[in-house]
Amino acid sequence: MYIMPTLSYMLCLTIHKLNSRIVALASYIRRYFYSLPFPSSSIESHLPMRVSLRGPCKIGARVVVPNEGLNLNIGRFTSVGTNTYLGPCLESIGSYTSIAPNCFIAPAMHHRTETTTSSAITVRWKALLPDSQASCLLPDCPLKPTRIGNNVWIGEGSFIRHGVSIGDGAIVAAHSVVLGNVPPYEVHGGIPSRLLYTLSGRNVDRAKTVTDWSELTPDQLLSHHS
Repeated sequence: MYIMPTLSYMLCLTIHKLNSRIVALASYIRRYFYSLPFPSSSIESHLPMRVSLRGPCKIGARVVVPNEGLNLNIGRFTSVGTNTYLGPCLESIGSYTSIAPNCFIAPAMHHRTETTTSSAITVRWKALLPDSQASCLLPDCPLKPTRIGNNVWIGEGSFIRHGVSIGDGAIVAAHSVVLGNVPPYEVHGGIPSRLLYTLSGRNVDRAKTVTDWSELTPDQLLSHHS
């Protein structure tokens, strides 16, 4: 004999189905948003007016950027790790570039004189010196631009000298001291850094076909790895 389910059983079954659908919808939304690097900027450090963000970026805590220096342009979907120093000589960071924590990038040149390398002299702290001594100070050092390309990975604790250019798709190994240019799609490391190997493969070949990283969407970038 057919027995009609009770009202309470039907109510529990309805709630169970609704809950399953809510969980499935939440899972879909979570997968969608986690597929994006960071849809909105996350800035945890003070950035001076000379810094321009070209799109969503992630700047970690305790990132130091001096108030004075070259105008710095940072591309879309670029991340800078905590405790990193972005010096006055840094002019540009491309899109989709990742800089690990504890890096020291593009510091200003230090004057060399016949008598001292003291910052009280070389940085021209005129306010601390009498006028008679301030007039004898050396002229300011020129800022040699440092440029970091698109889709670059800079490993933790790396030092990059002023005037250096790092090409698209390059990798700098952790704790490296970079004193010269790094060509595109090369891996450099060591003290001082040197060429370790050249990147190759299907995904690298596809990345090389990108003409404008600043206009590339995350979905388009992921399609290069399919």
